[in-house]
Amino acid sequence: MNQRRVLISGASGLVGTALTDHLRDQDYEVVRLVRREAAEDDEISWDPDAGKLDPEALNGIKGVVNLSGYSIAGGIWTKRTKRLIRESRIKSTNTIAAAISSADKPPEVLVSASAVGYYGDCGEDKVTEQHQSGVGFLAGVCKDWEQAAAAAEAYCRVARIRTGLVLSADGGLLSTMLMPFKLGLGGPLGDGQQFMSWVAISDLVRIIEFVLRNERLAGPVNAAAPNPVRNKVFTEKLAATLKRPAFFRVPEAVLKSLPGGMGQELMLSSVRAEPDVLESTNFEFNYPKLDACLRDLLNKP
Repeated sequence: MNQRRVLISGASGLVGTALTDHLRDQDYEVVRLVRREAAEDDEISWDPDAGKLDPEALNGIKGVVNLSGYSIAGGIWTKRTKRLIRESRIKSTNTIAAAISSADKPPEVLVSASAVGYYGDCGEDKVTEQHQSGVGFLAGVCKDWEQAAAAAEAYCRVARIRTGLVLSADGGLLSTMLMPFKLGLGGPLGDGQQFMSWVAISDLVRIIEFVLRNERLAGPVNAAAPNPVRNKVFTEKLAATLKRPAFFRVPEAVLKSLPGGMGQELMLSSVRAEPDVLESTNFEFNYPKLDACLRDLLNKP
């Protein structure tokens, strides 16, 4: 078995790019799954829409990291968008699980992405990996996404990474917030009391590597910093880091009026996820608290 060879789906995305760089820095051999004809030695072609992935590509490797999925914040939630969000995750995961089941020497581990959206709107309650799935569109997607990954459990170790909001200076939530906040137009969403479970991208890629090499880790893993904050606190800390005011509250009614339930699920739902599994295995976050994370990401003293 090649203990240093890892296949990544979704390698061109925000997390996939950072993970590829991190694993290569740690002397892993990273191979990217691409939806076109492979053009480089570190690429393998696949077609998740058609369920096509050569099982031979998985023979005897360390693991597969499955990050594929249409962005949940890539546009207004039309019926088509919601279908893409769901189908892109389920089809890619089904394809990988089927290839694993057909491989002569299955990989040691499948690390498959999920999200803390699995828990739905939890209000004030803390949630750990032991909690059941919630209700709503995202909770349903995450539940089915994880069930698709579970099909590989008969052949290899499977870990399902329930990721919080990923904070990066290169894209994602934080980058979309920077311009209005720099202009002094930032502020809380609704009453700002909803909890946000977040994780620095540098910690997230370390978590994925940690799961790849830790044979005790299987099942759900909350990839969220141990100190979730309310939306109001998040906006205050971001504004303070940028030395700008944050007085422009977005009314709850406006957010609830967004199509497809997008405003309610993405902006008003409260998730207070605790990383119990990681803490029980002595994983140490470089950024357990938001202040230091924002300062370093934004290069502020």
